[in-house]
Amino acid sequence: MSVVSRSARRRWAVVVAGTALVLAAPTLAGAAASVATRATDHGDADAPDVVLHRVLTSASVPHQGLAESRGTLGLPDVRRFGDIAALLGSTTRARVWWRGPDEWRVARLLTTGEQDLYADGPGAVGSWDYERNLRRTTIGADDVRLPRTDDLLPPQAARRLLGQLDPADRVTALPVRRIAGRGASGLRVVPASPDSTIGAVEVWADEPTGLPLAVAVLDRQGLTAFETAFLDVDLAAPSSADVAAPDPGGARTEVQEAPDIVALVDRYSPGRLPSSLAGRPRTPGVVRGTATYGSGLARFVVVPLPPDAAGDVLEAAQLRAPVEDVPGGRLVVLDAGVVTAALAVGPGAQIDDLLVGLVTPKALKAAGQALLAGPVPGRAAGG
Repeated sequence: MSVVSRSARRRWAVVVAGTALVLAAPTLAGAAASVATRATDHGDADAPDVVLHRVLTSASVPHQGLAESRGTLGLPDVRRFGDIAALLGSTTRARVWWRGPDEWRVARLLTTGEQDLYADGPGAVGSWDYERNLRRTTIGADDVRLPRTDDLLPPQAARRLLGQLDPADRVTALPVRRIAGRGASGLRVVPASPDSTIGAVEVWADEPTGLPLAVAVLDRQGLTAFETAFLDVDLAAPSSADVAAPDPGGARTEVQEAPDIVALVDRYSPGRLPSSLAGRPRTPGVVRGTATYGSGLARFVVVPLPPDAAGDVLEAAQLRAPVEDVPGGRLVVLDAGVVTAALAVGPGAQIDDLLVGLVTPKALKAAGQALLAGPVPGRAAGG
């Protein structure tokens, strides 16, 4: 286990939070509606539009099985934000019992036992740690939050990714495969924007039900940045006992609130961010105090930084990338594969912003320069 100093926690907290805004924002299924609705007039059951529609509407398909995910996204190990670094940068095995969106259990399999998550009422998720004999309920687990083990399962990963498509993104069919003993229709999505760091998203879904069985995210070089697939799966509904919260005698119990990412970024928002940035229109924001720009799989988020955090983040960032003097301040851009981050630091801490997104370093650099060049149309102090 990594030992992280208090200074390092403060230094990286906003970076991890910003990454979470990109990776774990609520699914924007409406953005793909114009693509998915084309399936209603299509006669080919294996057409990619039809498969896409079935995937986006598969949350009610009951199933149970074992899945494995692998990620190569390197993030600092900040314990305040749980296991996000391990989940997105290593191999994870998990078993799922899914009766529906409000009745499920997911067990993350570890060498020392397992850690369970389960639905625990509206807006709450329960956890059970066998090794620590600890049962915990987390309140406020919906909306914007850090990625969890259940987000890495093929169904949830596919619906989040495909729910964020731009109508201009190219959707094509892939050859049928057998995954976990079942026939799976495939589709491939190539972002329309040349600024996206994602080269393609590939999804294979169960032919009769549309339940996603495997997902792969490729970068622009064709290398796999993230993949997840079922090793075995059964589409029979698990029993109520399978998804019930454990009630072991003598276990410790805790109730906590989810990490308040909203408060973290909203508290330090100095004003209204611009309506457009580096030629990209502002889209509906994920969190108050932030702004999202671009669309589909070529989006980035701007997060205003706390007054005392920019220096710490800049100090850590310059160990990995050069800091440039640009009109209006200093700028450093970090390339972490499919996720790019930039820090824009203005004079006197008037404009200190973190930019995180699924766009190229060149695109994020242009956005950071535009923020620092100010005054920017649409940005008002004290908003």
